[in-house]
Amino acid sequence: MYIKQAFNVKHNWWLYIAGLAIIFIAVLLGQIPYTVILISKAVESG
Repeated sequence: MYIKQAFNVKHNWWLYIAGLAIIFIAVLLGQIPYTVILISKAVESG
């Protein structure tokens, strides 16, 4: 039953794009603290 449902072609294409966008935004937001730390250490060390 689950395998038949997986091959059902009634998936909304925009859900894939929305999922990729959410993942991309989450990765970008997750990099902000790391980038701030790297920049502060680079400025601190001269």
